[in-house]
Amino acid sequence: MNRYLAILVLIMGMIAFSGCSSNPSKSSNGIVLRNFQKPGDAVTQLEMTSGDRLYIGWAAMNSIELTATTSTQPSRVYVSAYDGKALSPLGGVVGTVNSVFTLGFYNNSPVIAMVDTTETIIVKQWSGNTWTDIGTLPLANVSDTVVALSRITATANNLYIAYGERFATGAAVINVYRFDGSNWHALPSPAVIPSGSYLFSLDMAILNDNPVVIWMAGSDSTGKETIPVMQWNGTQWVTLSDNMKIYSTPWLMSMGSSSCSITGMPGGIAVMWNEGMPFTDSTGMMSDLPIGIVSTYNGTQWTQLGTVNRDEPGIATDDRDAEQLKGLWINSRLYIAFVEMAQVYLAYNGTNGFGYVGDSLNAHPYALLGNPVYIADSPSIVRYNGETYLSFIEEMRDQNTMTISYNPYIRGISQ
Repeated sequence: MNRYLAILVLIMGMIAFSGCSSNPSKSSNGIVLRNFQKPGDAVTQLEMTSGDRLYIGWAAMNSIELTATTSTQPSRVYVSAYDGKALSPLGGVVGTVNSVFTLGFYNNSPVIAMVDTTETIIVKQWSGNTWTDIGTLPLANVSDTVVALSRITATANNLYIAYGERFATGAAVINVYRFDGSNWHALPSPAVIPSGSYLFSLDMAILNDNPVVIWMAGSDSTGKETIPVMQWNGTQWVTLSDNMKIYSTPWLMSMGSSSCSITGMPGGIAVMWNEGMPFTDSTGMMSDLPIGIVSTYNGTQWTQLGTVNRDEPGIATDDRDAEQLKGLWINSRLYIAFVEMAQVYLAYNGTNGFGYVGDSLNAHPYALLGNPVYIADSPSIVRYNGETYLSFIEEMRDQNTMTISYNPYIRGISQ
């Protein structure tokens, strides 16, 4: 669910779309796909994965029904496949969710895991003509809730999913399951988050054919925040880092969305997260500014690559922040998609630190002042058929009519 929905108090304006379509573009970093949801639908989550085709999944609800009191209403989930020329739907509604879903590729076909309206995690795989249930991942109690869901991660033989389950007592546990093509197997839990603390984010990747899990947890009473990384070695979880956090500030992302993510790279992994950097302005006042940080692990040691802020904080009044970092290894480089000040950027690691692919990749120009205002959210990046695709959702706020709409976009990226 988009993080702005909780504060909405007005009925969303109807979105006038022309239906499912693709708009190929030969221009550098051009919009390749847009308006693929049904007319009048607001897209609240957008996911991509790749295999024989580029697969696009999204959650949608009717925008005319979307208000502050109905912002938690169920969303319909759809998946379509893009072959570089046309977008083809894979069936109709895949499922109905209250919170989130994740999309992956395993055994030559897309797989989707959804947290449905009963807080049940249902896993489905596309069989070529229909979505087939391949598993239901359990919660300990019907009163528990799913608070985090990793991306679907797969090797040649196994599929892995991790999710955070909050008990009625307030504590949370990280569950990890492996699917071998026929049966599901529960791995021991890598962590239990005690009552009074929160599991903010969870993600997973593969290193040497074994899953690696990263999560972000923190306490609202002490402000303590940790970002551990653990790998399954076939028998037990091994700690790769007990805490990736760089700065000692207890900042709990009060100025941004707390998140961490992980991606595979040749011979290792890269992890990305955001946290508060202590800063003293010209008047001597202390402040914490949110920044995005990237580190890599080669199997033996960690290397910090630096920060990916488009405009490094220079003064305490500079409220720019990097959040929602997502990485991908492309052509011998690590690329990072992220949001900063409601704009989508794409960074890459080079010999002199991070460079950037153009400037803001929003579909429409963004400005603090003016009308309407466009706010980008939920970026992701994927590779298909030698091409790079960046997806994001753009929120349009019209200050005159007091309406808001949510529009999904996918860019073709030229490096």
